[in-house]
Amino acid sequence: MQDQQTLDTIKVFLTELFEKLGVTGKITFPKVSEDAEDLIKVEIDSEDSNLLIGYHGDTLNALQHILNVMMFREYQKSFKIVLDVSSYRKEREEKLIELAISAADKARFINKSVALYPMNSYERKI
Repeated sequence: MQDQQTLDTIKVFLTELFEKLGVTGKITFPKVSEDAEDLIKVEIDSEDSNLLIGYHGDTLNALQHILNVMMFREYQKSFKIVLDVSSYRKEREEKLIELAISAADKARFINKSVALYPMNSYERKI
């Protein structure tokens, strides 16, 4: 559900946040499939991407969580908002897929299970 009012609310919140942080960025909302009813993807292109992403994406995850909570309070409805800064999540997803394939190959070769480093819930689902 990407009605214009919802997208405008997200854009205003992020714009105000960027002003307070002294960050500039372009906010876009890429299309998502019709199946993903409450999914809203938000992409931000910014020269200050390091500040918005943080260490191992911690700041990005925190911003995404705050945005989801703020939208729930505003609309009394749960949304699944996925925030991406300078394609960080997309690149991270590609790296995780490579890691999973490599670990699976190694596990097959040595015939034992292979442990991966700790990941957050979003990364484990990939």
